[in-house]
Amino acid sequence: MIENNFDFTLVNSFGFESPEVDWIIRNKIGSPDELLRELAAQCTYLAQRKALYTVQNVFGTLVGKLTGRPWDSLPKLKPGDTLFIPGAYWLDSHIMRFYRAAARKGIKLVVLLHDVLPITHPDLMIKHSDRFFAPILRLPIHVIIGARSTESELPRAAELIPRAKMPISVDVVSFAHEFPGVARNQPPREQSDRLRDLVHGRNFVLYVSTVEVRKNHLRLVEVWNRLAKDLGDALPLLVIAGKRGWKAKEVIELLDAANERDRSRRREPIVFVEGPSDAELQWLYASCDFTVFPSLAEGWGLPVGESLWFGKACAASQTTSIPEVGQGLCVYFDPTRPDEMEAAIKTLLDPAVRAAYESKIKSAPLRTWHDAGRDLAMAVMAHVSDLSVAAAEPQGEVTAARNSYSSMWQPDTPVS
Repeated sequence: MIENNFDFTLVNSFGFESPEVDWIIRNKIGSPDELLRELAAQCTYLAQRKALYTVQNVFGTLVGKLTGRPWDSLPKLKPGDTLFIPGAYWLDSHIMRFYRAAARKGIKLVVLLHDVLPITHPDLMIKHSDRFFAPILRLPIHVIIGARSTESELPRAAELIPRAKMPISVDVVSFAHEFPGVARNQPPREQSDRLRDLVHGRNFVLYVSTVEVRKNHLRLVEVWNRLAKDLGDALPLLVIAGKRGWKAKEVIELLDAANERDRSRRREPIVFVEGPSDAELQWLYASCDFTVFPSLAEGWGLPVGESLWFGKACAASQTTSIPEVGQGLCVYFDPTRPDEMEAAIKTLLDPAVRAAYESKIKSAPLRTWHDAGRDLAMAVMAHVSDLSVAAAEPQGEVTAARNSYSSMWQPDTPVS
């Protein structure tokens, strides 16, 4: 967004100095790793800062009641301002109090809503995540989302939350396919020692994601083990790359056991690369035969786009937002149907079919993060300029305003 000359003032709900954080972001934006290291060093979330702010807020409120002069905990914000909230509003109750206070003051809240999965798919999320997520939909917010599928789920999410209301307006801005810092279709770079020990020079298929129940690893492992029995050495290795997540104890134990057997020089059909670095991910994407993505539900589906960015075909779930990311460039299947998953994988095991997909992918227009940042900046600035289009019909509990802004990019008509 900085590269697109998006003008903003950074506001913190805790005691960090906004100008200092702003300086760090603007001066380190060229190196994401360095930026994150600097932010971690300078802006650590400290409980004592939160406690101090809470005490100040409570004291100010009491003084306001005694003197009859309302306590303003938002001195840097004034009525009519637009507060853009990029995410993480579910992390802490204090943050939600900050947003509620802003709404009461007459500040327009524009929220980047990545998905509504904690509400619509609570069984696939961390326990009680819906309780932390729900309060944002009780505020008068304008929403920017990354996928049409999320837009279609908003009415159901609002119905499931007591006292929730539909957003005042809904804008759709598609995210990106780009793997940051890597040119499109880039060949493999240097292989790490860890990957060399795990892959052993074998051809492999890649699945990138956190190992959690929503990502459907257990069903994929069962399908892959069945293929290994049928195809033997003709089946490529399956590399699962990601961190350990939640509600996935069984599959994590299976992956750990497979790695142990593989270290003893047994040819396992599956190996687990835990917590891969960006450099390792680059090598894995660029070196794999193709990728798989059997997730049960997504707000976008970054690994599908990244696979395309490296020119690799993907066997992907035909659910939620995933077909919006993959367009007509993936082999799709129902993630709850092992037979469909197996058929899609077998399709891409054919080198001729895979080559045809790769040829189509390499010439397809894909989204960059510059594109996404530009469109996001345009959507936010439309709210700042009060260009949002209000709903033509009276707003009900589950009726959103018409889209005030739509991304230039749609799955059937992409732009580069």
